[in-house]
Amino acid sequence: MTVENVKNAIALLEAINPSGEYAYERAFLAYMTIKKLPVFVFKIEKGIEVFRARTSFESNLYEKISDIALPPHEVIKSFARCNRPYQSKFYCAENRPTSYIELAEYWADNREIGEKLYATIGRWLIKCPFSAVIITSPYPEQRQSPFDKYHGEGLDRILNEYDGEFREANILII
Repeated sequence: MTVENVKNAIALLEAINPSGEYAYERAFLAYMTIKKLPVFVFKIEKGIEVFRARTSFESNLYEKISDIALPPHEVIKSFARCNRPYQSKFYCAENRPTSYIELAEYWADNREIGEKLYATIGRWLIKCPFSAVIITSPYPEQRQSPFDKYHGEGLDRILNEYDGEFREANILII
């Protein structure tokens, strides 16, 4: 992996129209040009609690778990952080405040000052262990949560094994 290789991939990504029919596939192909992505896999163990926020513009109370669980595929109409249209993902957070703070930009874009917005926070217990890809900042001053700081230290240890262009390219792509 080189800095030039990463810059070319970033240019390909920036040229993608997110509304395009094959935007997801084009993004995937752009990432594949990098050849070696810095990916960190973490095993989420049984018994860990996670939190998921569901917003509503009316004061209705959700009465069923399915109302705050994984959304049906057909209601997913646009791209999000790790999904394409019609692909459900269970977005959750390590703590309660993070579950709704991450929605602040969405709220700001979709509501006027003075309008009310409601959020239901679900607390979920992991029953079966699974692996997750960890995304953290290569810049220690940008790491906020204990989770991010912990995994950031792991990223630092890995990046410190390299120098020169390979290290610079890894920092650029993260």
